[in-house]
Amino acid sequence: MGLFTAWECGIRGETDIVILEKRSFLGAGSTQKSAGGVRAQFTTAANVGLSKYSQDFYRRRFAAEINPYFKYSQNGYLFFARSAEKLRALDVAMALQRKQGVEAVRRLSPEQVREILPDLNIDDVLGANYSPEDGFVDPGDIVNGLDTSCRRLGIRIFTDTEVLAVESEGDFSHRVVTGQGTIRTEKVLFATGAWSGEFLRRCGVEIPVEPYRRSLYISGPLPWFPKTAPFTFDIVTGTHFRPESAGILFLKINPDEPASFNEEPDWDWLENIIPDLIHVMPRLEEAEVIDAWAGLYAMTPDHSAILGPLPGRKGRFVATGFSGHGLMHAPAVGCSMAELLLDGKTSTLDVSAYRLERFAEGDLIHEAAVF
Repeated sequence: MGLFTAWECGIRGETDIVILEKRSFLGAGSTQKSAGGVRAQFTTAANVGLSKYSQDFYRRRFAAEINPYFKYSQNGYLFFARSAEKLRALDVAMALQRKQGVEAVRRLSPEQVREILPDLNIDDVLGANYSPEDGFVDPGDIVNGLDTSCRRLGIRIFTDTEVLAVESEGDFSHRVVTGQGTIRTEKVLFATGAWSGEFLRRCGVEIPVEPYRRSLYISGPLPWFPKTAPFTFDIVTGTHFRPESAGILFLKINPDEPASFNEEPDWDWLENIIPDLIHVMPRLEEAEVIDAWAGLYAMTPDHSAILGPLPGRKGRFVATGFSGHGLMHAPAVGCSMAELLLDGKTSTLDVSAYRLERFAEGDLIHEAAVF
């Protein structure tokens, strides 16, 4: 979020920007640990709007404007239902998506699902929603491209630099205190991900963001698994998988996972995923798990982002709480935050639904498509 916002400001001519990263390289928090999915198949109009802009940016602009080696793997997203209740939920979601202009999403019969994934068990599949325009990206290509582009614009980036405090000096002046010195600035953007709740609390702001570990697992080579397979979701169990190298990447949220900053993969949780995975695709019994990692979701009560100015804190802005959707929504967020920082308002997208005040107002977004 910080890099995209800085880049958007930079191409508009504002380059007096400093990016501060606590760790030793950019994206070392949650970005580099993302599964990389990009989809427009959400259940709220606000999130569909962010997705449409971002998906188009990744498909048409990122390689041309930022990183020529970037690839958008347009394999599609497939959500299948094994109960009448879940099929109705897919009906409602597709109706909203189409109303918001996502014309590519369509309903597949079990037989059509098997045409895309021949080894999928369709015995209890009732139907699926599929969009061939969805896909996935390499987080490293995004971070590296933005890093290079921002530096080329003259934006200063400091790693191994922890922010210790942000202090106000009048209405439009702030002191950002780091372990290496103090920066005075008119505006501050907090793009601090899963650490936002704890960090902003130290700055005197209460924000409902909690960190939750999510573990991802990688299989060894599966020569029979198609590299063109979509990112596939069983919405009954939440188990999902996609091609990764010569095998697959797969995961499933542990609903009993407590909030924490634990970034070690949960190997014990694997035994809860394997039976679901084999039921969905019996041939995956052949798979060998060879690697795993874990990152943190920045979760909010309604599973949607917090964007905009911090109430009562002139010159301070926040972009956080993406609940696992940060990488896929980053282009839209960068555009919107740059407009807020430079113009005081957005003109490309309406992101007012993501204001922090919504939690006190009870005007929540309630995104259901969280995996």
